Amino acid sequence: SKGIEQNTLKLMSQVLQEVLPEVDSARCVSLSGTSFAREVAQVLPTDLVAASTHGMAAAKNVQEMLHAPSFRAYASNDPIGVE
Repeated sequence: SKGIEQNTLKLMSQVLQEVLPEVDSARCVSLSGTSFAREVAQVLPTDLVAASTHGMAAAKNVQEMLHAPSFRAYASNDPIGVE
């Protein structure tokens, strides 16, 4: 999901932490990029960014899981910028 909650102006990661407090926020990663499902399915080159508020470990883990010849993920420690 992306965007900002209309009434509170909270980012989606903040809403997630509020609604699901039992989820370890250190494992939450935000994804962003110009990826379109049709282009990914057609194996066209795609880039996106994975970002985590708790250091780079979770973001790098997602980066490694998503890496493929036509699908490139970059890790970031700036989830607010990514969101």
